[in-house]
Amino acid sequence: VAYTYMAAFAATALAKRDSARFSYGCQQPGSASRFATDRIDAVGASLDRVLVIDASCACNGDNGIGNLFGDYSMWFTVAALSD
Repeated sequence: VAYTYMAAFAATALAKRDSARFSYGCQQPGSASRFATDRIDAVGASLDRVLVIDASCACNGDNGIGNLFGDYSMWFTVAALSD
């Protein structure tokens, strides 16, 4: 179901416009963003490495994982770029 929504959103003019802007502005050869996405693509080609985030405390009234987006993004980036 989530994939269907993502595919539908990706087909919108807004998503296509933002994707083109990102590609032009952030995916230039030699840029940090290009390096990061290339690395994520290479590492993500298999399930040899998996990032597990334990959200078991989210049901105890603590800050839910959705409220930790900045932390989650940092964890994902560090995991993706590290050996």
